Amino acid sequence: MADFTGCWKSSDTDNLDAVLKDLGVSLLIRQGAKLASSEHHITHTGDHMKVEVHATAKQTKVQDYNIGDSFEETEMNGMQSQVKTEWQGKDILSTHTMPDGVGYTMLRELTAPDVMTLHLTTVQGTKAKRVYKKK
Repeated sequence: MADFTGCWKSSDTDNLDAVLKDLGVSLLIRQGAKLASSEHHITHTGDHMKVEVHATAKQTKVQDYNIGDSFEETEMNGMQSQVKTEWQGKDILSTHTMPDGVGYTMLRELTAPDVMTLHLTTVQGTKAKRVYKKK
């Protein structure tokens, strides 16, 4: 089991705009997302995760859950989603389901001791990658 505890700063993003477009995020918000920097402050103990996402010019988003459980959150497109979490080997898979069949999966992976990669895939099959480095 991987330990995701730490402060992670975004360092690279690939194809995020296409994923956000699939999710119905407006052009203005997508343009802002290209310029925004984010940090994930994670406390991870066993199956419990607390993730605080601090993004440029955005309110802090807090997720506090047990892996294997579900919770609700507001997505960037303003829609409520049901998020189901589960272990996938040593990685954490989150499945985000919104009304009208909109949704995506996010696989949180430690690709090196100081590198966390988020792999996003929409229901349409569009993929993006966000890389974070441990501070």
